[in-house]
Amino acid sequence: TKDGRPLKRRGGSEVFGEISLLSDVPTTATVVATSPVRALVVTARDFARVIKEVPSIQRSLLRSLSERLAPDTL
Repeated sequence: TKDGRPLKRRGGSEVFGEISLLSDVPTTATVVATSPVRALVVTARDFARVIKEVPSIQRSLLRSLSERLAPDTL
């Protein structure tokens, strides 16, 4: 949610909060689970290390971001 309004439903193995980690700014939305979830919390330091050391994760993250930010142009 953002400002109390639902934004989008996500599912499966999707990620959230990555924009904040990449840009070093506070998050602008809140995630609310509608069913039980298992989540992995990643610190900014660990996130930076993983995307540097594992290029496939970096590519996957960039693909996900591009699809989310420009869904009508891809």
